[in-house]
Amino acid sequence: DLEEITEQPVLTFAYPNGKPGEDYTAEHVQFVRESGFLCAVSTAAGAASRNDDHYQLPRIGPWSESAMRFGVRIGRAHIGRLLSRWPQPHSYIDRTRLHACRRWRRATRNHY
Repeated sequence: DLEEITEQPVLTFAYPNGKPGEDYTAEHVQFVRESGFLCAVSTAAGAASRNDDHYQLPRIGPWSESAMRFGVRIGRAHIGRLLSRWPQPHSYIDRTRLHACRRWRRATRNHY
């Protein structure tokens, strides 16, 4: 038992291999939750936020050649999280339709 070896309570869980939907399912998440762990980490890359499911937290692996590269990986993960909150640009078809509607409105503005 890990708690006996370390003489410390084990409060967190790491899914073996940890790929969401492939290495574990919602059923496993529920089992971890009911087992009394405070949180669990997956191998989904990224920076966690307070809105993430505490039993499927993404993480950044510490396997970098230098401290600077590790810092860059952390920075990229945080920037990626911030950028993912911004609205995505419309597709080409949506932009084309929008421009066509604007042209039609301008062309017909004085006719009504």
